Amino acid sequence: MKKIVLLAFVLMFFSVSILSTQIAVSGSATPDVYPGESIQDAINSAQPGDTIFVLAGTYYEHVVVNKTVSLIGEDGDTTIIDGNGTGIVVLVTANNVVIREFTVKNGNTGIYLDHSNDSTVRENNVIYNVDAIFVRFSNNCTIYQNLVGNNTHRGILVTDSWHFTISNNKVYGNRWYGINANASVNGVIVENEAYENYYDGIGLLNSNNCTVARNNVSDNLFFGIWLDSSDGNFIHHNNIINNGIQATATLSTNRWDDGVAGNYWSDYEDRYPNATELDGSGIWDTPYVIYENNQDNYPLVPEFPTWTSTLLILILLTVAIAIYKRRLLKTPIH
Repeated sequence: MKKIVLLAFVLMFFSVSILSTQIAVSGSATPDVYPGESIQDAINSAQPGDTIFVLAGTYYEHVVVNKTVSLIGEDGDTTIIDGNGTGIVVLVTANNVVIREFTVKNGNTGIYLDHSNDSTVRENNVIYNVDAIFVRFSNNCTIYQNLVGNNTHRGILVTDSWHFTISNNKVYGNRWYGINANASVNGVIVENEAYENYYDGIGLLNSNNCTVARNNVSDNLFFGIWLDSSDGNFIHHNNIINNGIQATATLSTNRWDDGVAGNYWSDYEDRYPNATELDGSGIWDTPYVIYENNQDNYPLVPEFPTWTSTLLILILLTVAIAIYKRRLLKTPIH
């Protein structure tokens, strides 16, 4: 009997030891990083799976994220990583990394995902770099709700990658490109604001089977949407407004509508003054021709409501309902 009890105790001891080891490996939140401390030191000390919280302040560093961690700033406007005019400010070389709520500025590249699969860059301000966000050989990555502006070359560039998502970003005032994919496939570029960029708002080069939908693409100096040697892409429900050339597609064959509706073109009535709306459908009766093998068969009469305008409408509707209910409660019952 004593041997059985002893054996049970030994087994329990080893079980607890193994469980403790597994918990240690899985990681937990690390201490906060305060101004004057090093983000890189915190990363070096972290375990895979840890979350590193960085308090508001300015950190003059070039950070390398080489393990699976979540790096989260206290506030996207006041938690600043400054590259001091050189190098890559935040380099990510591990998988499943999250970079969230920072201002990343003054680098040759702001945030660079290099061979980093399943990673997320969200709610950051990436400004005043040469290139802002650069994704290379990184699959299943998400670039979400970032403000990317006033960079001297490129805003968001994805190259040699698969299954990427670029959504809900504001990309503006970049001296070369806004949002571009190069030699990439099966990407989704949706619900972005791409405006006042120098060369193009959204561009695809040697990139196939991507979806470009529900974006506002406006006031870009050369092109709104630019495609070159890119096939099988699906481009619909975008507002394409006041660009130097609204869209072009050389050496490419693509779909510019979903079979029911296409895109809104601000110059449509100037190009097709004799077109009429099809029976109140919100669709013009004449296709909008972009280039050979590229035309919008169902151009939209009104602008398509994007996520920002839809959100504003929902907020206004919620406020109106609340005011109406309050008035009902104040109305005396006779």
